[in-house]
Amino acid sequence: MLTEAEEEAYRDALQRYVDEGKTDALENAEEEFLRRALLLPQEEIARAQPPAEFTPTIPPIIYGQQAQIPEEPFTQTFLNDQLGIGFDGQNLNFSIGNPPGIDQIQIPQAINEGPVTLTPRPGGGFDLSIAVPDQ
Repeated sequence: MLTEAEEEAYRDALQRYVDEGKTDALENAEEEFLRRALLLPQEEIARAQPPAEFTPTIPPIIYGQQAQIPEEPFTQTFLNDQLGIGFDGQNLNFSIGNPPGIDQIQIPQAINEGPVTLTPRPGGGFDLSIAVPDQ
């Protein structure tokens, strides 16, 4: 029969053996990784790397014209001024006229509520302005 002290000594010895095995396995794995990395052909390394330059492109969104998002107040129009978007520093403004191929848009009355102003255009279309809150 083993004494409690002997059992504890065996447990400690077993734990050290397990810990050393894990340490050895980790060191072996690190060595193998380095060995394989150093033996990897240069062409394979080049294929694994991402392209040196990645420049995202914004696809054309309105009849082949590309949107540009400036960092200051701006106005952009499309389709002979029938569609427009702008920002004056305080309001985001949308203008919708009579784009070709779309039925005339008739808005029966103006709306001016809170941060939203909707103004009908004579002959069809509207201007929409939304106040942008300060950040």
